[in-house]
Amino acid sequence: GVRDTKNRTAGHLTVPAVEWTAFLGAVKSGKLD
Repeated sequence: GVRDTKNRTAGHLTVPAVEWTAFLGAVKSGKLD
């Protein structure tokens, strides 16, 4: 999961692996610029 390092007590965000992989692919390809 993803956590706010400045507010560790806030919990974390859980993302399914396939969606995380798609997000990283979009970032790497520049689609989110």
